[in-house]
Amino acid sequence: MLQDSHNRIHNYLRLSVTDRCNFRCRYCMPPQGIVRAERDEILRPKEIGRLAQIFADLGVRKIRITGGEPLVRRGLDEILAQLASVRPRLDLAITTNGYFLVEWLDRLSSAGVRSINISLDTLLLERFYQITGSDGWGRVWDGIQAALEHPKIAKVKLNMVLQRGWNDDEIGSFAELTRRYPLDVRFIEMMPLGETPWRERDWISGEEAVERIPELEKVSDDEEVAGPARHYHLPGALGRVGVISGLSCPACAGCNRLRLTARGILLRCLFDPAGLDLRDALRSNLPTGEMASAVQAFLLDKSEIGRPAVPGARGFSPCLLQVGG
Repeated sequence: MLQDSHNRIHNYLRLSVTDRCNFRCRYCMPPQGIVRAERDEILRPKEIGRLAQIFADLGVRKIRITGGEPLVRRGLDEILAQLASVRPRLDLAITTNGYFLVEWLDRLSSAGVRSINISLDTLLLERFYQITGSDGWGRVWDGIQAALEHPKIAKVKLNMVLQRGWNDDEIGSFAELTRRYPLDVRFIEMMPLGETPWRERDWISGEEAVERIPELEKVSDDEEVAGPARHYHLPGALGRVGVISGLSCPACAGCNRLRLTARGILLRCLFDPAGLDLRDALRSNLPTGEMASAVQAFLLDKSEIGRPAVPGARGFSPCLLQVGG
């Protein structure tokens, strides 16, 4: 069992499989770009499989595949096969920008992925290009529709990063999607990380987003007690509205997650000042028991509160691409 010094049990791992992405979202990618990992610097599929089994043996039950954009990772089929072979069987999920989702849905579901989070910050084509640098809105929307219709996909969530002056006039339109579709729309506060542009005037709190939709009613979060989202619904809606207030109201007290970067660095938090290098441990043939002990010891020092003290404070990584969000 993975437990920190504040008695929080950690059974959820966010696994980044690449720092590459086919989008250049304004709040995620620094204007100057990033120094990407060389091919040999990132974890190989069998290394991911071995680490996944170690974490499963330590009590991790859910792994969310992230990036960058995970669907651009070469060798993803083999990674999925490795994760599918872990015992006890993992609860597998993925976060994607949706651009390649139609092509990947069957392979993801065959590997056991049942939950898909899709990043979508606008419903407007021209604005989509302004935010992401891509003209792929139609492909993303097709991916959302395909995921909703797929018989093996149980959960579909849309992640909208709140950006004043960019998409805050669409808050109501996103909430209305839950009337028509059985999905969760989640409003996420923008986070100040690394070298990505941060202007406090662009920031919107989750509370403000909720206040803009007077019809919203609070619902029980029993289904996802350890999750960061507060859930609401519109009367008669098929889906829910979630709010993730990582900056204004962090859910640190109930945090159950760890992060593993594509380079094999284990992070206890988005704002972890240091990481544990599991890639080098693997490649130096450290015995499994010693790696497990190192992970347990590393987790003990997890901070009680892991957010920056003020907007603009910087965390471990230059940007979200390298920590998997």
